[in-house]
Amino acid sequence: AAEVSENPETPEQSAGNTLVIYYNYAENIEKGDLDVDAISSASLDGNVNGNVNDLLVMAKEIQAKTGGDIFSVSTNELYPSDYSEMVYVAQDDQNDNKQFTFIEKLPDLDKYDTIYIGAPVWWGKLPQPMKVFMEENDFSGKKIIPFGIHAGSRFGSIVNQYKEYQPNADVSDDGLTIHADTKNEEAISQVDAWLETK
Repeated sequence: AAEVSENPETPEQSAGNTLVIYYNYAENIEKGDLDVDAISSASLDGNVNGNVNDLLVMAKEIQAKTGGDIFSVSTNELYPSDYSEMVYVAQDDQNDNKQFTFIEKLPDLDKYDTIYIGAPVWWGKLPQPMKVFMEENDFSGKKIIPFGIHAGSRFGSIVNQYKEYQPNADVSDDGLTIHADTKNEEAISQVDAWLETK
């Protein structure tokens, strides 16, 4: 069974039509001596040499505000916990078109009409695990709303990648991306303001 968390506060809505999918670096690293509960905590302001935890904060806020379900993309192949090392491994993975396998499959998408998809922008593109994920899953007929974090490139080419891999989906050009240095409280404020326009 897929690890899909339904929003317990709004069961009527969670049985509805919104799914939040996200890929978070902090949840896909070699654990080593790191306190993973701490680096995955929405209360932590910052992470491994960068505020990469904002993506998890964004995903949880979107779930809370939409009453949707949430799905974390988790891979069997993990990245180094040292962020400065990871960025070059990530670039090699993109260049080599590395293939990833996933711990859980997506749930049945039939009940969802709107799918928020979040990812960090790595080297101006989707992280390679998310590229593979988008190639392996079919979002035909769904509305895809992108969100993410970046270090200066905004969405880079990610929105166009979504359109390329999901030609039969309605990919929104009105996504939200925030800078990785953004404080969690500010990230939540930006998400709330953005969702009011949806």
